[in-house]
Order: sequence, then C-alpha cells, then structure tokens
Amino acid sequence: MNLNERTVFLLDGLGASLSAIMVGLVLPLFSVWVGLSSKSLRLLGLIAFILAGYSLICFWFVRRPGAPMLMGIILANSCYVVLTLLIVFFASELTAFGQAYFIFEVAIICGVVLLETRVYRRSFGRGRPTS
Repeated sequence: MNLNERTVFLLDGLGASLSAIMVGLVLPLFSVWVGLSSKSLRLLGLIAFILAGYSLICFWFVRRPGAPMLMGIILANSCYVVLTLLIVFFASELTAFGQAYFIFEVAIICGVVLLETRVYRRSFGRGRPTS
C-alpha cells in the first residue's frame, strides 16, 4: 500500500479500531489479569474508538486531508501514548501481563506515528517532492 496523506488515515483508523476492541471490549473481561479496572480499560477503549472514528471519517469523507488533520491525529496518538505510559509507570496494580500488553501497544502506535510523520513531512513540509 502506498501511504499518502489519505491512506495513512485508513491505517491509523484500522489500528485504532483494533485497540478499541482489545482495550475496551476484550481486556475488561480479563481485568484481574491486566491489573486495571474494567472502567479504566473501557475509558481507554473509548479514547481509541474516538481516534478510530476521526481517522476513518477522514479517510472515507475527505478526498485530500490537509496538514492540520494529519497533524491532529499525530498529536492525538502521541497523547494516547503518553497516557498509556503514565498508566504503565504509575498504576501500581498493573500486572506484568498488563505492562507487557500496553508496552507492545505503545511500540506499535509509536511506529504508526513515525509513519504519519513521514507522510506529513513528505506531503506538507520538509522533504516535499517538487513538481
């Protein structure tokens, strides 16, 4: 898949949808193993669901998303990463399984943010191809 300023929203939206399902629906069933309350997990899942909705709406309904839209999802994903890391480092009840899951999720989201940043720079900023 050729990632451009539109298709990167599809990648982000699908990934955020998976996070929303896992964190908001699946992990609450195993909250004892994760070490976070079902309520906390559902809240994180809701945030991922909102980010997924934003990205998928941008993909489906915006023919050529602008720089502010892409920067918006880059910043939102970065905030989600910071929130997740705060949970990993400061939630004393988080189990080893919970830590491993969230560190894995953070690593994937960081990879997506790097891809989004490359697309942003290539499309709107430094590194933009000249005509």
